[in-house]
Amino acid sequence: MPKTPSPPAYFRPLRILVIEDDEELMGILTRALRKIFPACSIDQPNSAEDALRIIKERYGAREQRFDLVVSDVMLSGKISGIELWETCEARFPGMPYLLISGMGESEFKKAVSKDPVQPPFLAKPFSLQAFREAVDDVLERGKSRGWVV
Repeated sequence: MPKTPSPPAYFRPLRILVIEDDEELMGILTRALRKIFPACSIDQPNSAEDALRIIKERYGAREQRFDLVVSDVMLSGKISGIELWETCEARFPGMPYLLISGMGESEFKKAVSKDPVQPPFLAKPFSLQAFREAVDDVLERGKSRGWVV
């Protein structure tokens, strides 16, 4: 079994928000993120609505902002993962955000085709290595867009 490479060095533990309504998958995502970033803190809101409220509350204080948001596309509640991403992209540009879903990539691209900026996407199921690479890409993209990690 190949050894997972060391995570990139950051100045402080990452603050991560994970929005997933499947409890089993939430556990898998949380364990994967803790394996990649052992010292990270992870918030797990019950819905996209709760996630948006938490993001708004923390956005004003740079030291409390989330460094990464990982969200399922299909969520229970009034707001989908795509709608949450669209809101975050409009209100908090550059926020590192990864959408995950069991839908195929072509179906996903149709769902976000009206957006000029395409959100990063990872189709389920995925390996820990694929998840890690997607997370690293999203964090780099955020840095390139001015989001300080």
